[in-house]
Amino acid sequence: MLLLTELGLEPENAGLQKGADFTLATVQEGKTNYLRLHMTGFGCFWGNWLRYQLYCGKGMDPFTGQVIDFICGDLERGGKCRYNSDLPCAWAVVRGLYGLALVPESSRSEKVENAIKAGIGFLLDDYDLLAANYPADHKPHPLWDTISFPLFYHADRLFVLRVLKELNALDHPTAQKTLAWLREKQTRSGIWRGSSPFSDRTWPFMVKPDGVERWITLHALEVLT
Repeated sequence: MLLLTELGLEPENAGLQKGADFTLATVQEGKTNYLRLHMTGFGCFWGNWLRYQLYCGKGMDPFTGQVIDFICGDLERGGKCRYNSDLPCAWAVVRGLYGLALVPESSRSEKVENAIKAGIGFLLDDYDLLAANYPADHKPHPLWDTISFPLFYHADRLFVLRVLKELNALDHPTAQKTLAWLREKQTRSGIWRGSSPFSDRTWPFMVKPDGVERWITLHALEVLT
């Protein structure tokens, strides 16, 4: 669902709508414990889930509203995650922002606005996006230094920049420094190169020799223009 949304499949597509309804029903029924809203450590999942639900027009569903409230609280906590030694998690934060970015500005409550500010502050003020020095019991994850596509639960600097642009936050000094870093990554031929860490989980047309570079280059140009 996340990848189909990012590839630009029309929201009205019958298959996409069916998928949105299925995942909505599944999480409401609580068939799997890890989907419970009261559990911490799954901010990345819920941010992604909210993204494609809003993309598919499910914003008025009461459960979607509950997820928005959960993400707001999660951003205020810095995306604290059990898989990051119970420390705040930048990947959870940016994924939460990724979901909230599709809440129409005219419909954002004070709670949502404050959560967005808290998330951006975490990524750009409390820590440094360019250094990727976010809380962890180890060195910054190597995926921070590699531009990738597709991305599912994790993030890299380009993905963060994409989300910041949607939230009109690229004027921040740290974002500007990271934009300069992105420009330096452009090759002489005008493209950006990267990796596909989940190539065994995606369609062949996306992982052929130039498939990843095309998407990464598109995203880089969208951020820089």
